[in-house]
Amino acid sequence: MKTKLFKTKKYTAMRKYLYILFALCMFLSSFGVWGQPNNTPVSLRWNNGGQAVKGDFIQIGNIRNFSTEAQSSATLKVPTHSSCLRVKWAGLYWSAYVPIGDRHNSRIEQVKFKMPGDTQFRDLRADVHMYSNFANSGDSYNCFKDVTSLLQSKGANFNNGEYTVSGIYSPNTIGSWGGWTLIVVYEDIQAATSKKIYIYDGAEWNFFNYNGTQTKTIPITGFQTPPAPAPIKARMGIFTGAGDKGTSYTAGDEIRINEVKQGQASNPNAYNDFMDETISFNHSEAAMPRNPSVTNHIDIDIFDIPNPNNSVIKNGDTSLTIKFVASDAYITYTVALSVDAIAPHIETHKEVLGLENAQWKDFTGKTTAFGEALKYRLKFRNIGNDNVRDAVLEDLLPKGVTYENFETLPSGVTFVSATPNYNNIGRTLVKFNVSPSLLQHSSTAPFSAPITINVKVQPDCANLIDLCSNEFKNQAEMVYHAVLDNKEYRTGSFATTGSACDQNNESATIFFVKDDTCQAQDLPYCGNMTLKGGAGFAAWKWTKEGQTGTIATTEDLQISTPGVYWVERTLPPGGNRCNNQLRIKYNVQTRTGDDKHPMRDASYVTERKVCNNTGIEYLGVSVCNTNVPMAINNATLSDTQVTWYRYKTQRAADDCPPQVANTGIQTD
Repeated sequence: MKTKLFKTKKYTAMRKYLYILFALCMFLSSFGVWGQPNNTPVSLRWNNGGQAVKGDFIQIGNIRNFSTEAQSSATLKVPTHSSCLRVKWAGLYWSAYVPIGDRHNSRIEQVKFKMPGDTQFRDLRADVHMYSNFANSGDSYNCFKDVTSLLQSKGANFNNGEYTVSGIYSPNTIGSWGGWTLIVVYEDIQAATSKKIYIYDGAEWNFFNYNGTQTKTIPITGFQTPPAPAPIKARMGIFTGAGDKGTSYTAGDEIRINEVKQGQASNPNAYNDFMDETISFNHSEAAMPRNPSVTNHIDIDIFDIPNPNNSVIKNGDTSLTIKFVASDAYITYTVALSVDAIAPHIETHKEVLGLENAQWKDFTGKTTAFGEALKYRLKFRNIGNDNVRDAVLEDLLPKGVTYENFETLPSGVTFVSATPNYNNIGRTLVKFNVSPSLLQHSSTAPFSAPITINVKVQPDCANLIDLCSNEFKNQAEMVYHAVLDNKEYRTGSFATTGSACDQNNESATIFFVKDDTCQAQDLPYCGNMTLKGGAGFAAWKWTKEGQTGTIATTEDLQISTPGVYWVERTLPPGGNRCNNQLRIKYNVQTRTGDDKHPMRDASYVTERKVCNNTGIEYLGVSVCNTNVPMAINNATLSDTQVTWYRYKTQRAADDCPPQVANTGIQTD
């Protein structure tokens, strides 16, 4: 049977329509009209959790040397600052244009990076790989690497130095471009104002055809500028690709802040030709030293936004818009913005004190023994430009540190609570309310009178086995709300007692505990059990007395018989910073009835039973009245060495005291 096809008028009309649509697409493509590309939209990368920074950002960069993929360099120089500079955040970006078939080339995510003072390049791999497809012919990628810790390792020497990038991948396709930029957010605690700082990134085309202009808008929110008559200052930085200078299509390439054009009357960064292949600071190419100083369709521009009489960004503003206007094809990789803002900024200084020669002295970084008494002393101040509605000082004590009490509190501070085993993590959370009257803002505010917390060092040897587990460190945290916008802020304490530049550098307060008490440990044998060798060491060697040779080289040792076991630990590269014991003795023996339970003679104990396998003594306690107070009076035991249990199965008896059945003890 043959299948017959019926041709209808509707079918014929549809076929003609498809032919016309196909011809139209071919015609438009010949004039450079393309469909919507696959974009990685520009989105927020970093904003310090919405909290203000006393400082600003700086941005540098250069093109990729297409002739040899050789290195290119740029010099970072913070224009105006005090002697107190440090890196808060730093991001390195590298971008280029590649054929669409190279989208997943592994070389895209690799680059070499050299900082001031380095003699060799560092090999970096991208944290994030962003890209956009254009006209189904190529990809423009943008790679991001967080280099905060690398720059912080340079201290203040991150400034006034040359940075170099090499190996940005692109196969030298005609019309290609490539380059890199480094954005650095820096703190300057002596800065007069606070800033909200926003870092955006992506790989987003701002243009899709040559038959008109298109716009992209980035809204910025989450800040409030100071009230009148304070002048409002703001800074912007961009990194874009595929820009051209002075072509027939470039008239209309603009950046607008709150609809006000940015730039100047002529290139670089002309009002109507902002994306003009320039790398500049405040519209001066000479102010951005780099090597080589050539162009290749890359724009890296950082500029202070003109704001005469606060006409662009006004007093009390809580938002602004950045608009990109495109009459030529260009792609946005990064946008950075800082703007003056009102915000409180509380510093909390936390130090640990130990008793030396009958005097309480700073014990930061020093070593104490089991059972020693210590003091934590906390002071605070507000060096921001707004006051607070309320404030709570929270101190989550390290595990193995027991809260005792607090000393006389400063006026305006009240005790809230001390919560042991907070969130079942074995640590005590101590809280104090702080009156807003003690946190009036001033850039020169003095520190408050101290809050003093008395504690005792009572760790468990089981928690001191790992490398540097005897390093006890923690930070207090001030939680507060701003008067102006009721926004919640959290700032951690700092421990350094050095120069003024060291303050506000949030860091843990640290002391060490001697672990020699744990060098020899007596443990009851409990059948198959595991002995710990301690994490963080390079190697372990286990031996057993009475047995020749090494019995294991693993971190932990499973045992099935009692005995005396030794573990020797080998340090990793870096040495024994925490002075840990390297040989640990485990004396694992079966218990006997001679090991008396500290409660065995208490009046409320109604029955004693001894396990015939381990010799461990179990006590039966009957509650004949509403309650029975139970306590262990033994000076050699600390609170951390005692654990109380309650049997799941409770049985009422005709007569009190009842008999405690073996099955009840063994199965509960």
